[in-house]
Amino acid sequence: MEFSYDNALRAISYEFDQLALGKRAFQPAGNGDFLIDQPYEQLLQIHALRKLLMQQQIIQGDPTSDVKRLKQLVINQVKQNELFEVWAEDIMADHVDNSIIRPAQLSTDILKKIIRHVCETRPIFLVFDTCELLSEELDRWLRVLLSDLITTGVPLLVLVGSRLKPDSHLDYGIANTWLQQVESEKRT
Repeated sequence: MEFSYDNALRAISYEFDQLALGKRAFQPAGNGDFLIDQPYEQLLQIHALRKLLMQQQIIQGDPTSDVKRLKQLVINQVKQNELFEVWAEDIMADHVDNSIIRPAQLSTDILKKIIRHVCETRPIFLVFDTCELLSEELDRWLRVLLSDLITTGVPLLVLVGSRLKPDSHLDYGIANTWLQQVESEKRT
C-alpha cells in the first residue's frame, strides 16, 4: 500500500492548519497537489483516520484546538501506535497479516518465547541501566515483555537501574502500569 498512516495524519494536520488559518480545507499542498485530487483509496484512508481521530476526541470541531491536539499526537509515539493499530485494522481488514499491523508485538511475543525457553534450562539475570534515557515507548514495551514473565513464575531476575520511579511518565489512574502488572511480592 503506497499511502500510509503517517501520510494520512500529515494530510489531516495540513487540513486543520489551513482551517485554523481561516483558509479552505483543500488548498494546494506544498508540492502543488490538491488534497482532494488524491486517489480514491488514499481519500478513504484519510477519511478512516479522520473518523478515528473524531471518535478519540482529538478532532472536536474547533480547528485551532484541533491543531494543538494533532501536534501533541504527533509527538506521542504510544498514542500514535495505538491509533495506527485501530486505523490499520479498519482500512485493511482481512487483507494484511497481524505482523504488519503490530510488528513490535510480534517481536515481543517471540522474545518472550525465547526467554521462557532459555529459562527452562538456566535462570536468567537481566540488568538494564536506562541512563535516564528510556523513552515512554521503550518503557511500555519493556513492561509488556517482562511483566508476564515475572508474574508467571519464569526463573528470571530483572534489575532496572533508574532514578525515575516506575511509570513516572503516566498519568495517575492509568491501567497497565508496572505496579499493577507486577505483583507487590515480586518487587523489592
